Amino acid sequence: MSQEKTETVQTPVKKKKSRGCLRYFVLLILLLAGGCWLFSFCFYDGTVRTPKEAAQKAQASVRTMVEQMVASSVLQGKSVNQSGRMVEMYSLYEKDILVEYEYTTSWMFSRKRIKITQPYRVRYGIDTTMADLRCEMTEGSDVVKIGNLRPCVISCERFGLQVLEEEEGMWNKIHPDERALAQNQIEEQARNDASVDPAAMYLTEMRFVEMLNREAARQQSSMRYSLSPRN
Repeated sequence: MSQEKTETVQTPVKKKKSRGCLRYFVLLILLLAGGCWLFSFCFYDGTVRTPKEAAQKAQASVRTMVEQMVASSVLQGKSVNQSGRMVEMYSLYEKDILVEYEYTTSWMFSRKRIKITQPYRVRYGIDTTMADLRCEMTEGSDVVKIGNLRPCVISCERFGLQVLEEEEGMWNKIHPDERALAQNQIEEQARNDASVDPAAMYLTEMRFVEMLNREAARQQSSMRYSLSPRN
């Protein structure tokens, strides 16, 4: 009888001990997992960063990636006079445009006319010194919003056939210097037309962002890039 009682009393004690050990083990696992998550979230790269600090780090990273792309000849450069200074620009997008220029003048009921039609190949690029680059990030996001890329025309070159139409009046003849002036004017018009093409400018920026994302993926970076909304 006494032996049976002893066994009945000891069995619940053993169960309580095993349950207590299991609880402590589960709690330890949860604490370790929570500690690892907290460390990776708050102390990634060894420091706690505000969104502003993260954006500054992303800005430096963008400049580094561009330098690497330039060094590896992924981007083809050309020096361009921009706002009175020579800047190294890199071609990211190109398109063909058709430009027309017409010059007409009359004198004593005699009219002369010069009309030129010429296709041009325009290349657009971005100043890779990133002088005005702006990066923004929101807390808890890996997306870097990029602004102030300032794309521009880096070349505008003739190609294909030029169509030249001339009409001379009875005593109002076309002079060689007028032909030369017309050629200069169509060059200027082509560049002006290309520089006010918002679609081409936007596509240039998008090409740049695509290149950054490809480079980030190649480097196995978690960062992703997008354009900041235009004001």
